[in-house]
Amino acid sequence: MPHKGWWLLLVLLLAAVGWWFSPLRSGPDDVTHSDTQNSTHGATKDQSAMATELAHDPITTAQDSGEANTETSTNSETGQPPIPGSDWQEKLLQELSPRLFSDDPFVEIRSLEYVLGQCRDQDVVDRLFVGSGPFYQAQQDLAQTLQQQCQHVRQQYPEYFSYPDHEQLAQAFAPTSRLGQMLQQLNDDDLTPLDRTELSSAILTQSIKERNGATLLDAVFVTRFGSLPNQAMAEVLGSRDHEYINQMSSLALMLLSCQFQGGRSCEPTSFYMIAMCSQTPGACGLDFPSWLELSTLPGMRRDIDRLVAHFSQYGS
Repeated sequence: MPHKGWWLLLVLLLAAVGWWFSPLRSGPDDVTHSDTQNSTHGATKDQSAMATELAHDPITTAQDSGEANTETSTNSETGQPPIPGSDWQEKLLQELSPRLFSDDPFVEIRSLEYVLGQCRDQDVVDRLFVGSGPFYQAQQDLAQTLQQQCQHVRQQYPEYFSYPDHEQLAQAFAPTSRLGQMLQQLNDDDLTPLDRTELSSAILTQSIKERNGATLLDAVFVTRFGSLPNQAMAEVLGSRDHEYINQMSSLALMLLSCQFQGGRSCEPTSFYMIAMCSQTPGACGLDFPSWLELSTLPGMRRDIDRLVAHFSQYGS
């Protein structure tokens, strides 16, 4: 069954697609709003509506309910599967070497879910494509590519995929890095929405410092964009348009994440590009930088590049 976090991230991604491009505001050096809309290749369905459908999908709800019931039956006190023993943990640590994201196993497991989570249940992707309208050939090709990729990573990480809940699995390891400690704090149920947003903003900065593209992307979506703009970003862009600064900042952070881990978070089979492919078949098979190049006007792209340079300083 798909992990709840997988569905939540896809819902946020689809909402973000609609938020960024409905409409995507043109920059100061660009032409008309209609030109901007044309540059995005035209979504096949309203993205915000699609996100709402996913969030209220009865199949998803039933699967999540069934998953919860199964977990409760395995551990009546926590409602979660029991944490594996030390021998199994040692096998997992060996399997995770060499590390892709972090020497901290807590961070590594959390990060892997953002590049491997779509392999937990590929039916999620197939249903996403079918739900967006006609099942285009480009979408079928991407689904087939993902299937082949998932077969490979399941062989590479058999222990990782043998445990159904990556969040609970990560808790088997104590964080050993600053980023790991911050990520663990997100599990605190006593955090207020403001606390959670501020913590996610701090995780965003720390992710840049530790060059982790997966946790950087996650932090971008969790902050829900509202806390990103500040005076420095306004000065970089020479703009007072809060919405435009938000849009360009989010895209710049996503582009920055492509510089880490060889661009794993930006591949054609990444979370965001799967979501884009489901809405715009012309995006299928493209990585994020290629899609961004085709989907933004020159003035917008210059603003994004300015912000990438600005955010890169956070890692200094």
